[in-house]
Amino acid sequence: MKKNEPIIRSLLDLDYYKLTMLRFIFRYYRGTPVKFSFTNRTKSVRIADFVNENELRAELRHVETLRFTKDELDYLAADPHFNDSEFLEFLTELRLPPLHIEKTDGTYRILAQGAWEKVTLWETIVLSVINELYFRSLLKGLAQKEVRAVYAEGDRRLAKKIALLRENPLVTFSEFGTRRRWARFWQKHVVIRMKKEVQGNLAGTSNVHLAMELGLVPIGTMAHELFMALFGIRYDANDPECVARSHSEVLDKWHELYGDELSVALTDTYGTDFFLRTLTDKQARELKGFRQDSGSPYECGDKILANLAARGVDPATKGLVPSDGLTVEKEIALEKYFRNHFKTTSFGYGTDGTNDLGYKALSLVMKLVEANGNPTVKLSDNLAKSLGPPELVEWVKKACGYTNTKSEELVY
Repeated sequence: MKKNEPIIRSLLDLDYYKLTMLRFIFRYYRGTPVKFSFTNRTKSVRIADFVNENELRAELRHVETLRFTKDELDYLAADPHFNDSEFLEFLTELRLPPLHIEKTDGTYRILAQGAWEKVTLWETIVLSVINELYFRSLLKGLAQKEVRAVYAEGDRRLAKKIALLRENPLVTFSEFGTRRRWARFWQKHVVIRMKKEVQGNLAGTSNVHLAMELGLVPIGTMAHELFMALFGIRYDANDPECVARSHSEVLDKWHELYGDELSVALTDTYGTDFFLRTLTDKQARELKGFRQDSGSPYECGDKILANLAARGVDPATKGLVPSDGLTVEKEIALEKYFRNHFKTTSFGYGTDGTNDLGYKALSLVMKLVEANGNPTVKLSDNLAKSLGPPELVEWVKKACGYTNTKSEELVY
C-alpha cells in the first residue's frame, strides 16, 4: 500500500456487470433521471467516526477527473459484449458527475443523481473507496510489526481456503470481491494467488481492471438495479401488474441485447417465488442460469429445479450461481448438493475472499433509490435486505403475492 496514491486509478476498477448494465441502460433508457444512495447496514459501526471526511471527498473528487484511457477502450472494444461504436463513443466522453456528500449522525449521506447512464458507475466505486478508508483507519497507530502481522494473518486464512479448493477441483467460482474488499492492492494480491494456485477453480474475476491486467476472464451479467429502476420507470399506483410487467421487460430486453451467454438472472428482487411464478416459458428456455443472492441457496435451487421440471425444461441445461455471503466451505457443500441437477453450479465468491484478515467486514450498499421520479423497491428473500419506503414496500408485497417473513442477520 503506497501512500498518497488514490484508491481508484481507473474507471475499469469496478464490477463487469456495471458495464454490461451501462450498455443496456445506454441502449434503452438513457436520460432517465435516477438517484443512488449510500447506506451502512452495519449499524453498530459509526462509519463517519473512522472515515475522515476530507480524505473521502478527496478520493471521490479524484474519480471525477478520470476518463477511460485508449488502452482501456481498446480492451472493451475487443469484447463482443461491447462491440458497439455508439456506446464506445459515449464511454470516450464519459466523466462521472459530482456527488452530494454530507456527514450526519455518525454516517455519510452520499447521493449520485442525474441521467442513469452518467451516474450508475458510482455505485461500486463509492463502496470500494469507503471500505478501504475504513480499514486503513483501523491500522493507524499500529507498529509496523503489528501491521505485518495483520497481512500475515490474511495470507494464512487465504492459504487455508486455497488448500480446500485444491481438494475440491469441481468447485468453480468467479472472484466477486470488489465492492467490499479490504483494499485495492489486497484484492489484486488475492486474485494473483488464486490464479497461480487454484487456476482450475477460478473462472475469472468481476473486476474489469484486474481481468485486463492479469489476463483473466471478466465475469458478470446484471444486478438488482435494473429491476428496481424499471419498476420506478413503469410504476402505476392503480395497476399492481406494473411490477410483473417491468420485471419481464428487463429479462426480455436483456436477452434481446446480449443473447444467451449473459442471460443469468437474479431471482430475488421481489422474491424467488414471484420470479418463478411470473417467468414465461420462453424466458425459462432462454435463460442460461439463475443467480441466488439472498435467503437459502438450497431452497432457492430446489424451487428452480421444481419449476423447470414442471415446465418440461431440463435443469441440466442451466446453471446456478449462488453469490450471497459465501465461504469456501459453503461452496463445497452446495456444489455436492446440486452436482447432478444443474449443468453447472458456480459461485460468485466475494467478501470472504478479499476481506478476511481478522477484522469484521462491513455491510455497505449504494443502491438505486429513485427512478423517473418514483421510489424503488427491493424485497429480497431476506427481509433484512429489503429497501424502499415502508408504504410502497407493502404495496409491492401485495402486488407480488410476497409472503416471506424471514429476516436473517446480514453477513455482508
